[in-house]
Amino acid sequence: MNLRRVACAVAAVGLMTVGAFAEQKKPAAAKPAEKGMPDMKAMQEAMEKAATPGPQHKMLQGMVGTWTTAGKFWMPGQAKPMEVSGTSEMKSALDGRFVVEEHKSTWMNKPFTGMGLMGFDNVSQKFQSTWVDSMGTAIMMTEGTYDDKTKTLTMTGEENSPMGKHPVKFVTKMESDKKHTMEMWAPGPDGKDMKAMEITYTKK
Repeated sequence: MNLRRVACAVAAVGLMTVGAFAEQKKPAAAKPAEKGMPDMKAMQEAMEKAATPGPQHKMLQGMVGTWTTAGKFWMPGQAKPMEVSGTSEMKSALDGRFVVEEHKSTWMNKPFTGMGLMGFDNVSQKFQSTWVDSMGTAIMMTEGTYDDKTKTLTMTGEENSPMGKHPVKFVTKMESDKKHTMEMWAPGPDGKDMKAMEITYTKK
């Protein structure tokens, strides 16, 4: 039983205790109090459903493994992208509910490391992710949906950098169980979205 379940159970016990006390002092007010009592069975079933991994979690588990990465980065005013290679280790976490990524590469002749966490929220029905890396101290959070017809996962969020905040969009194309390509789109100098990054993941 996780912390949310414990909190719900404690709250429910508290409500029942208050209801019982009110019933002893004021028998006539007992029925109205009972109408507001939570349905413990329904609440428990809802919590179990929200915590149970589904097909979306199974799809994410297909990312688990060791990957080589080939990245291209487009800087404003430069037509030719900067190319960077690296590796990503993706591991399953919390009994298949999440995938944790640990990335290593080199950026401008300096070691670069990053960590990501991805999952699917059964309540909001949205994919969610967080990302942190050695080039900053901010946590970037994104969420989005998956199109099964095009095998495309689209996530949106906001990046906070020394140059200011701006919206970002990540589009990941699941080409096969051994290859997927992720693109990052952000506003360019003219304010229009431009592809700032493209990383191809190939499973070892």
